[in-house]
Amino acid sequence: MLLLIDCDGILANYSKFFLDHLNLFNSYNNRPTDYTPDQITGWHIYDSLPEIEKESKKEVREFIGKNAKHIPFIPGAIEGIKRLKQKHDIVIVTTPSYSSDTWTSDRAKWLYKNFAIKDKDIIYTARKELVDGDVFIDDSVENVLKWYDKHNNKNKTPVLFDQPSNRILDDLQEDRRILANSFRIKGWDNLIKKIDFLDSA
Repeated sequence: MLLLIDCDGILANYSKFFLDHLNLFNSYNNRPTDYTPDQITGWHIYDSLPEIEKESKKEVREFIGKNAKHIPFIPGAIEGIKRLKQKHDIVIVTTPSYSSDTWTSDRAKWLYKNFAIKDKDIIYTARKELVDGDVFIDDSVENVLKWYDKHNNKNKTPVLFDQPSNRILDDLQEDRRILANSFRIKGWDNLIKKIDFLDSA
């Protein structure tokens, strides 16, 4: 099968990296904080934080943009990709960032170094629904639903990778909320089981 996999939130623990450096920035400015990913309950990190944190947004984003090669992994991601690559074709579908001129090249190096994923297997786009594959794995509710709407009559499978940032769906109508939650998978162990099940069907 052709597996389309997002990077941030599936492979890269962007939220942890961001918050660790926000905490460090605040500590340097004599305003210690201890933010964790569990506190991020919406898609945009700063929407889940006190208003005052927006003052540090520019500095923290610039730092992350220059250090994209050092983002930590989601637990189970390295082993999971290694296992999936034994039987499936994997393409990373990730939204480009404009916080750094070297983001895409740094991301490509990070993916190759840690997952042996080559440039030819990376697609940079915010229009992820336009990319066709057998399984689409993302932590964005919006991306997953758009991909489902585009491919739902073609025996395709969307997967919503569970994160604190995608658990509150109050802005969706009930039928869309139920639909999104039906695609939810928690953690890499359950993701592997889901792919194995689909492969055997």
